Amino acid sequence: MSSMDPEMLIKRSLDQQISRDLLKKAMMGQWNEVVEIYKKEAWTHKEKITRSGETALHIAVSDGQKEIVKELIEVIKSQTDDQNHAKEAVSVENKQGNTALHLAASKKEPSMCKSIAEVNSSLVGCRNHEGETPFFLAAFHGKKRAFLCLHQICAKTNQVGYYYSARKDGNTTLHCAINGEHFDLAYQIIHLYPDLANWANKKGLYPLHILAAKPSAFRSGKPLGAIWHRAIYNRIVVDELKPELQPDLEDDIPNNHPRRELTGFVNPFSWKHMFACLVPKPRGTNGTGEGIHDDDELDHYTYPTTVIDINLSREYYSGTHHDHGGIFSRFFKFAYSKTMWIISWSMVITSWFLYIFTSQFMGMLLLPFGIKGYSRRRRMEHAIRSSYYVKQKHTWAVQIMNILLERTTDLYQAGFETWANVGEHGDRINDHESNERSRAEGVSLADQDRETPILTAAKYGVIEMVERILELYPIAIYDVTSVTNKNIVLLAVEKRQIHVYQLLLQKTIPRDSVFGHVDEDGNSALHLAANLPPNTPGMIPGLQMLWEIKWYQFVKDSMPPYFFPLHNKENKTPIEMFTKNHRKLVRSGGKWLSRTSNSSSVVATLIASVAFATATTIPGGLTQDCGTTMYGNQPAFSIFAISSLLAVFFSVASVVMFFTLISSHYEARDFSSNLPKKLLMSLMTLFIGITSLLISFCVAHFFLLQDKQNNEAWVLYAVVVASVIYLTIKNSSVFLNLMRVTFSDVPERLYEDDV
Repeated sequence: MSSMDPEMLIKRSLDQQISRDLLKKAMMGQWNEVVEIYKKEAWTHKEKITRSGETALHIAVSDGQKEIVKELIEVIKSQTDDQNHAKEAVSVENKQGNTALHLAASKKEPSMCKSIAEVNSSLVGCRNHEGETPFFLAAFHGKKRAFLCLHQICAKTNQVGYYYSARKDGNTTLHCAINGEHFDLAYQIIHLYPDLANWANKKGLYPLHILAAKPSAFRSGKPLGAIWHRAIYNRIVVDELKPELQPDLEDDIPNNHPRRELTGFVNPFSWKHMFACLVPKPRGTNGTGEGIHDDDELDHYTYPTTVIDINLSREYYSGTHHDHGGIFSRFFKFAYSKTMWIISWSMVITSWFLYIFTSQFMGMLLLPFGIKGYSRRRRMEHAIRSSYYVKQKHTWAVQIMNILLERTTDLYQAGFETWANVGEHGDRINDHESNERSRAEGVSLADQDRETPILTAAKYGVIEMVERILELYPIAIYDVTSVTNKNIVLLAVEKRQIHVYQLLLQKTIPRDSVFGHVDEDGNSALHLAANLPPNTPGMIPGLQMLWEIKWYQFVKDSMPPYFFPLHNKENKTPIEMFTKNHRKLVRSGGKWLSRTSNSSSVVATLIASVAFATATTIPGGLTQDCGTTMYGNQPAFSIFAISSLLAVFFSVASVVMFFTLISSHYEARDFSSNLPKKLLMSLMTLFIGITSLLISFCVAHFFLLQDKQNNEAWVLYAVVVASVIYLTIKNSSVFLNLMRVTFSDVPERLYEDDV
């Protein structure tokens, strides 16, 4: 035995050297050498060469080397006569319990999943230390083609995908697909595994809850932005999702496929593509005039061949319409379609030219100031792309919502207390078993403040879901949270969801029981409106205080006097709560107003001094004969006199008004209208003073060039004034927001990206 020790040490040393070389070549990307080592040394197929316990196959999969993975799999299958060798080689787990198939499921190449799973199909259901299967991870990472590939493998081996669809926390593939906003994948999961719509995780959340907590996935959840974004968005037509029974195992897409042509197709400065973008294709053609008899060949891809489509009558272009009303009816339809066509064209082209002026022309004018404009083509192409994907997400989210509402039958048929749950291995468990498991983890399911999907949707402001649930299940209006006893009205008021509250006001519902409902602490809707939300978007304090007052007053005026209960269980009234909760915000708003007034008063004082000096300086001086102005008979002199006088008047008025704001006493009631209106008037007078001073300067400068290049001078002055106005409007978001909030009776909805 002792005589063998040197040989064993030498062999071990050689094996370690081979293992180090294998790791080095894999890290350096020298995959051909890795394949050669696999061919020569069969023991390396199972060798863990990294600290995290990964083999060379793991590294190749992580690096996305699909061709190398195929070669390594072929080498593994052909090197030994042992039938179990290949299965054991692909079943090696790293320290997280992930096999190579776990990593392949997280990639976008389904061919790697197919190559590995063909060696050992049971790996589809192999769980890592988090209880995740490759089948689950494909959905978690939103890899639709990999998921469909693994689904086919499950079907071939008569294995039910339900058992592989959940992990330890009870989240299923459908939960994860919706949470990641992979709605195309979520649709396929619902189609293949419809029962997952009725499965809840350990927190008692259905997939519908997850969707309700995604306000950005719906049209009501986020503003569309500039006018051209809204114009493009409104003209986009997105195809609805369809089942995809066959996965796309080919990683390379033909160059002439519309999916490849999308980049060039949305080029807005190609007039051919623009026209194709705006006018819909006739139904039954593929855009080139050739007929299509079977849509299945294109169902496979989710990208449409057209991006923007005018809402014309498809029957009229398809040739399948029928004459039911004679020549008058046909003429009316034709005239209506042409009128809508002209209106749509006008909207898009007008928005287009507005965009070109603001981004390109004004960008060129502002180059001397160091402001660089974006590429016109890139900006417009990005606008079309982003609008398309936003519209696609919104359309698919509504489609998923409607399907889930059709399939989620447990909520209102069996009652709110019969929540299902999912075990670690995909088995469904009841509330008692879930409470036992949760209690072992220190949290009882009964202690969680559970809510139905309509309450979650109301809390996040998803109006589409709230309205749809009320249409299907009117009884849902009486849903309350399990612990705090808050209904849909209280949650909408507490979370400042104005659109939801307005929607409920328009509904024919029992107001006494719904709007007069109180929570566990006896708080009414008006009490909750008096609270200051902890997660308010980053508004400036003055605007936020004004918004809070508007919201409180709106809720109070929405119901008759003395409708809401006056005292809660702590014997506090809404106005007492409002004063106490907003005390700190009033101080912050006062400090912001003081700083703004101080800074603006300095500017206004400088403008007033310059304006006064300009007004007392007569262009050209006086004549020696009669002492009259030299240019008094010219219209330009009248413009100079009026503009300089206006500059002095408005700048001095602005200084006085800012001093009034500085010396004001800041209280909560003053933010309702008094202080905001004073600030608006001060800023407005300052802006008018600056504009008048600029006009007087240009007119005075005109007299210096009156004998030469008059036309060019006027163009120069127009450019200067337009540039200043553009810069002012571009950077006047605070002023515009202040004006909008001050003069609106209903406060606007706050979004997460509002500033």
